[in-house]
Amino acid sequence: MRLISGSADGQWVEVEGVVQDMQNLEDRTVCSVIVDGVNCWLALYGDARSNIPAVVDAKVRVSGVCAPDFNNRSEAITPKIVNSSPAPIEVLVPPPADPFEATRVPLNRLRAFSSDSSLFHRRVTSGMVTFVLPGGFFFIRNGGTSVRVSSSETDMKPGWLVDVAGFVDTSQHFASLKNGIVRKTGESTLPPASRVTPKSLLESASRQRLNHAGPPDLSGQRVTLPGRIRRVDRTDALSPVDVWLESGEYLFPAHFPPGTRLSQEQAEAWSLGAEAEITGACELEFRDKPDPLGLYQPIGFHLWLTTPDDLHIVRRPPWWTPQRSFAALAAAAGILALILAWTWTLRRRVQQQTATIGRQLQRVAVQDERARIARDMHDEIGGKLARLSLIGEMAADEAASQETNLPRIRELTRGVREAAGELEQIIWSIDPCHDTLDGVAHRVFQFAEEYFADTPIDCRFSEFPELPKHALPPENRADLIAAFRESIANVLKHSGARQVEISVGMDGPEFEIRVSDDGRGFDPSTADSSLGNGLKNMKARMERIGGKLFVESSAGDGTTLRFRWNPFIIRSSPS
Repeated sequence: MRLISGSADGQWVEVEGVVQDMQNLEDRTVCSVIVDGVNCWLALYGDARSNIPAVVDAKVRVSGVCAPDFNNRSEAITPKIVNSSPAPIEVLVPPPADPFEATRVPLNRLRAFSSDSSLFHRRVTSGMVTFVLPGGFFFIRNGGTSVRVSSSETDMKPGWLVDVAGFVDTSQHFASLKNGIVRKTGESTLPPASRVTPKSLLESASRQRLNHAGPPDLSGQRVTLPGRIRRVDRTDALSPVDVWLESGEYLFPAHFPPGTRLSQEQAEAWSLGAEAEITGACELEFRDKPDPLGLYQPIGFHLWLTTPDDLHIVRRPPWWTPQRSFAALAAAAGILALILAWTWTLRRRVQQQTATIGRQLQRVAVQDERARIARDMHDEIGGKLARLSLIGEMAADEAASQETNLPRIRELTRGVREAAGELEQIIWSIDPCHDTLDGVAHRVFQFAEEYFADTPIDCRFSEFPELPKHALPPENRADLIAAFRESIANVLKHSGARQVEISVGMDGPEFEIRVSDDGRGFDPSTADSSLGNGLKNMKARMERIGGKLFVESSAGDGTTLRFRWNPFIIRSSPS
């Protein structure tokens, strides 16, 4: 429309539409007007704020100067009309005196395909409240359909029977209501939650080919499903915000209302690895962009919980955890470091004593002293090592009683020397604060910056994006980072580039790392052995985690590598 295309910018315009919201701010009054299905903001200043008629849900004609809002790139993003003269609004069709006198429709027909031109006026529907986030939104259910309603209501409880007057929000995959007004009509008992699996949740809303609807969707319904706790986000020890659970190959979050408090017993039971059963209102997630096949399948889901009791611990985690494994590794490394330092000290003492004896005594006395020191070293070090061996056997016996991975514990001692050289990478891989896409992105930028720091190649980075707070398995992150490291090594060795650009971001459910250089380029089908082997290694690493490598290059036109991976599907990298 002309309001946002730029052709009407700064001109006096007149449009007709339906007012869906009005807010009185400190210096202006702002109205949300739906014009030809597009939300347009009407900002009223000065005299225009006086004597504004009742306009919410009215069909109106408004006039003023077209002044769309712009982003930091000077791109028009929101159509807006500004007016400061008296009577800027002409009411063409007044709203009902009572909001609940608006057109009443069943909950499952809020956005049914129809030629009805009054879609953008208020609708009235009814049902049972199944979940409430006070002052934010609630879910209402009637029959097999649940709908999300945005509302500022704070005094509501699950189980209420209500009438809701609100405007249909067409920006979401499923019909929802906004600016909801609630009228209580009674109370009832909440129906039992449906016992489901993540797969059945996602399949419930997958549209089939040839426009045949699949099974009834469960979006907005109360469901119960099992899961294993993988992360708990808290503001303090007793205040949970989100809990991330793993169920099969799926990872999903559960959200708690602000101010939720745990008992001390619950806080101790909610440990990583604990098996739980969780009950809450399910909300399915879909791609923002159109599906060319018209199937519109969900890509994920999350749950909304009312109280901490909605998460029931079925079984606590085993005693042997990744944290304790790291502690054992650190202890073994410390013991080995002490042995090496002690051995080095004793060797220095042997050298000093031998030199002193050699200057003062005859050869026989020197040999006797050396033999004594050798016996001392044998007795002291041998005794200490025997004691450490006994301690190791005791630790192994204790580990076996806890049903832990005993061969791996024994391997920790043998691998301490090799592990010391890679300690920084191990710490990064194990640390929970890096178990996110955000941590991977930071690692990509940090490594590239350090790698190209003393080279003739100018390394540039895209603006750091906002990424989903999604937990990732350490082995998958390691393969992704290793593939990226090999790509920038190829840029330095083979490309002859003067500049490389690195960016990260999300494309739908897929996380992408892009590496582009302005070098000499190559034909991927005829790459030489060294470069070809590098591409094979990168492709193999991406395939291990279920990702893909895309190569775009031609002679003299630079090279672009794109590493794409869906982090919402958990896959274990083969060893």
